[in-house]
Amino acid sequence: GSTVSCMQNIVCGRELFAMEKEMDALATQMAQMNQTYNLFGLISMHKAVCTLTGTQKDPFRASRIPMKDEDEVVSKFASERPSLVQLIYFHQIFVAIFCSKYEVVLKLSSEYQSISQRKATIHDIFVVFFQGLSSLRLYRLQQNTPELYSMGMSVLRQFQSWVTHSEWNFENKLLLLEAEVHFSKGEHDLAEEKYLAAIESARKHRFVHEEGLSNELLSTFYKSRREDKKGQEFMMNAILCYRKWGAFGLLAQPRFQDFNVGKDVKPI
Repeated sequence: GSTVSCMQNIVCGRELFAMEKEMDALATQMAQMNQTYNLFGLISMHKAVCTLTGTQKDPFRASRIPMKDEDEVVSKFASERPSLVQLIYFHQIFVAIFCSKYEVVLKLSSEYQSISQRKATIHDIFVVFFQGLSSLRLYRLQQNTPELYSMGMSVLRQFQSWVTHSEWNFENKLLLLEAEVHFSKGEHDLAEEKYLAAIESARKHRFVHEEGLSNELLSTFYKSRREDKKGQEFMMNAILCYRKWGAFGLLAQPRFQDFNVGKDVKPI
């Protein structure tokens, strides 16, 4: 139950430092009870959280398990525990999307989706969401890549269906995907409208990390149109959201270097 709660917390935008403390205690408990496979998944999530917070800690080393990193776990359990491998890929995807590593997101999403599983999980939905955002952003950066646009449109259609089941969980994500599609089509007025709606929806539904992401993507939209003042304004909004989330490791990245983010940590 505690592990599932942690998994839900990371995707819902729970404050990251609070999660760190919980995972420290839970990892100790799991190690004492010899819950090996659950422990591997928890440590992978703990590593993702530490990366985002900027905490200088290696959860693999701290746990004293006989594995030095996630690659070793994936190699060892690829056939025996595919759900564990998927979980590790998800945590890597989650960090990559906030670090704007869109090629990494698409590569790991493909690996994640190539693994057959017995039943759908909440992580599947987020992988599709991040895959859609990444494909549309890369479509605008790379020439002659209609397959990336098609991938983004496919994801958009899935979210148009899913939002009918849970507006609370999916509305802001659908709006952000719609903004990216309009931006990709050169429909700038519609894109701006959808970005602003995505920000408001994420705020209303208390997804502070996705509110930050939406602000940041709107900032890049304005900067691409040379509206630098608006770009600065929404980047600052994004930083405030990321600070509230506790993502100081993320804020140490070079793209935030012109802003005072409030904590001295090493970049991811």
